[in-house]
Amino acid sequence: MNKNKVSAFIAALLAAAFMLSGCGGGSSADWEDTLPSAVTTEPEKEVSVIEAETNPPISISVPETTTTTEKNTELATTTAPPETSEESSSFSPVTSVTTAPNSALDPSAFSESASSAVTTVPTTGTTVTSSETTTLVTTETVITAAPVKRADGEYVFTKGAPIEKAYPYNTLDSNKKAAYDAMLTAIKAHKDRFDIPDGVKISGDDYVELYQLIYDFEYSIFDLDVNIRYTSASNTGNVVSAQLSYLYTAEQVDDMQKKVDAVADKIISELWDGMSEYEIVKFFYDKLASEVEYNENAENLRDIYGALVERSTVCGGYARAFSYLCSKVGIETITTLGDFNETPHMWNMVKIDGNWYHVDVTSGNATNTEFPYIRYDYFCVTDDIINKYHVLYDQPFDYPKAASEKYNYFVYNNLVARDVPDAAALIAEEIIKASAAKIPAVQFACADDQTFEDVIFYLFDPEQRHAIDIYENTYDSAENKYNLNSIQYHSDPKTRVIKLFLQYV
Repeated sequence: MNKNKVSAFIAALLAAAFMLSGCGGGSSADWEDTLPSAVTTEPEKEVSVIEAETNPPISISVPETTTTTEKNTELATTTAPPETSEESSSFSPVTSVTTAPNSALDPSAFSESASSAVTTVPTTGTTVTSSETTTLVTTETVITAAPVKRADGEYVFTKGAPIEKAYPYNTLDSNKKAAYDAMLTAIKAHKDRFDIPDGVKISGDDYVELYQLIYDFEYSIFDLDVNIRYTSASNTGNVVSAQLSYLYTAEQVDDMQKKVDAVADKIISELWDGMSEYEIVKFFYDKLASEVEYNENAENLRDIYGALVERSTVCGGYARAFSYLCSKVGIETITTLGDFNETPHMWNMVKIDGNWYHVDVTSGNATNTEFPYIRYDYFCVTDDIINKYHVLYDQPFDYPKAASEKYNYFVYNNLVARDVPDAAALIAEEIIKASAAKIPAVQFACADDQTFEDVIFYLFDPEQRHAIDIYENTYDSAENKYNLNSIQYHSDPKTRVIKLFLQYV
């Protein structure tokens, strides 16, 4: 655009209020998204500043904590745990999670040969002698394949055994693990009662804690009710048995689980040979963020059934479905509970190549906006980035540290601007790429706060407005043409992410 034609920017107000609510909580939040001032260089040229993105609200959920906790008043009258009936003690084994078979890898694509590694994993069993508890350690052998390096230096992911228990389980002592195992086995077998194993001593508070961990973090469980009922011995206070209640019948759960696994296995079958761990994690993220609707009125708001089968969920469903998919191929994750902007929320942590990262799938869903796209502001970010807006709730375990930036979306894809010329070149290059696939969003990050301020000034200040120049200079090279008369953008000073949107014609 000819700068001599520019006289001044004329402000015009664009109002678009979006009432946001807690993640499926059913109550309105106390803030609104707006699209204020649009400024133009001339009547047909417009730059709209989006102060807050209008994707589904950063889907916050009411923390999925126990709403009622009841201690059964029935007390055992003997020092030994009560005898267990055959029905309540013969639990079915934990349901194994199946995965689609992995095809053979093409050895010509790699610079290193695959080899096998044998890992010895300790497993704990408990025997009881009188009132003493003796812990026996046995071993089982798990054979895994060593990762293979591709020609580009990226390690190919080798699918491991499905992960059967959530991250908090590994932080428990052997006594609590035994109680957790018994409870989880009973839940997966849809038992309405189970006994604490002989020799395992847990208090009522311990039991409530374990129940809460399973309810909140065992992402594969979608039928457990919130009521906690247990029986404790009158002389010791230790829990000896517990009652379980469910949202569905055993037959309903079996049918729902089959549908969940059918969808999950289909998604996994779409993975291709030679993908790295990062690529698989991003594939699951993209799949959920782009194909699952954010819907606070969904029937199964916060579980894997709602997300995978009904494709309609809120943050709890996104987070649990992401962990469920990752667990099926042996990628370790955690569903995390906390606040986003002081509103309850759930997201994930994921372990890639030995390092932990935060992933907020819900924030990636920007599909019901004027410019549908997948957002990557919180894809594989560090504690420092996630803490700008998110706060983790305290748990009886410690979350791992997330300090690596290697697989941050913008770092990994070379989308970090180091200065103003770098940002201008990035935008032009990304417009060309985006136009080829008609992707509406060009998104990048700035290396530091000063660069962010300089880039914003250069692109959008009324005396600068070089964003319009970049759009015009790149137009002829774009495969699919976009509107030159309107530029909308969003910027976040905390994450230092800037997005410009293309309106295709």
